[in-house]
Amino acid sequence: MKQKKDKTESIVFSNDESTEILFEKIKGWKITSQVEFAVSFDSPKRKELFEKIFEAVTNETVKQNISLIVQRIEQAAFQVSGYTHSEIEYYQSLFAKDFYTVLHSENYQTYIEDKIRELLFYCKGLEQDLRTKQYEFLEDREQDKNQLTEAERYKFYLENLFIHLNTPAPQQTETDQEQKTENDFTLSTIEDWLFEFKEKMNETDYQTLVSALKQYFDVGTFPKLLKPIQINGRPNKKLFGWALNRIFEAKGKGVEKELLQFAKQNISLFTDVQFDETNILKSNLYKYFTTQTK
Repeated sequence: MKQKKDKTESIVFSNDESTEILFEKIKGWKITSQVEFAVSFDSPKRKELFEKIFEAVTNETVKQNISLIVQRIEQAAFQVSGYTHSEIEYYQSLFAKDFYTVLHSENYQTYIEDKIRELLFYCKGLEQDLRTKQYEFLEDREQDKNQLTEAERYKFYLENLFIHLNTPAPQQTETDQEQKTENDFTLSTIEDWLFEFKEKMNETDYQTLVSALKQYFDVGTFPKLLKPIQINGRPNKKLFGWALNRIFEAKGKGVEKELLQFAKQNISLFTDVQFDETNILKSNLYKYFTTQTK
């Protein structure tokens, strides 16, 4: 059992507890404390907790900051030569714990550089000790050797991460980019974007949603649904907006106005909530499109 403390609260929890139970225990905390709690776990529980936190937040600036934190933690899971998959997951978790307070900032990479320099000096100090220090106990020397190895591997990981973050994507011709966009819209990638719906929808509705979106982006038509798609057991007007936002993230700019028209015409196919002129979803979608295309 562990104990996690906020300024006014403490909880006792087990790593075996479900994400839902853990979030219930911390949902009254300040957002900064919730984020700190989430990064104390390894993936996938860390990712699941971030999803719960994100869903509960109403302030748009805070939501954007959380998205950046999650995105940059996910970027830290990349292949480094000589490292196993489990090692990468370990150093990704260490990265999350070290940097979660700055990952939403524009200059977060400078903190990575600072940490690399700190580890460099730390390693030099340990190397000096191993060469000159008279150890009273052999296990103390072995502990310093192990710490040196760990620090060197973490430093090498961060150095590679810094290069990875600053390596520009390969240049593509316009034809290559068009083909890549078309090839990106597969059933599997749409399922990846919509993963958060799985636990909130029955399997039939979920597969209907995925297939409907795939058909629209494959051939430009949308199937007439036999019944409304439901989330958490009831029609939900937010569902369609969330689904579209997932698509926007991957699709990129240039189709937003098209999708707004699509949303206006087809929202009733997803839920039984009418998409009228005063609908909040329409307003939010319009704001999203107009800000993204400026």
